[in-house]
Amino acid sequence: MKSPSSTMLMAVAGYDKDAKDKIVLEATGTGSLDELAGHFHEDACQFAYLRVTTGDEESKRAKFVFIAWTGPKAGILRKAKVSVHKANMKQVFRDFAVETQFSEHDDIDQQKLIQTVVKAGGANYMGQSSH
Repeated sequence: MKSPSSTMLMAVAGYDKDAKDKIVLEATGTGSLDELAGHFHEDACQFAYLRVTTGDEESKRAKFVFIAWTGPKAGILRKAKVSVHKANMKQVFRDFAVETQFSEHDDIDQQKLIQTVVKAGGANYMGQSSH
């Protein structure tokens, strides 16, 4: 995912149905945050890693986002374990510019996330022109 030639832009991990505390890879893909959000289940807690490209034609940079999802219908004990397991998942999905958490699909907004990534990256070269 981190290789510039990689076509994989996202990965989603979640709790194994048979082993309560085991986290397994559930999906990978080449889509945007919208595709990634389609893998978030209302009754689940999951972790995701997303590659976002920022910059303009002259200077493109890949930035990464770590996402914790706590679905609105997920059990309270499962939600409580997310904070503990999040630290472990950060060792798997390392080197990210932004960390965020969502609990409602309506809160997931690609434009807002990109703006947050750009701000976290320091210099903003997106769509600027010289006068």
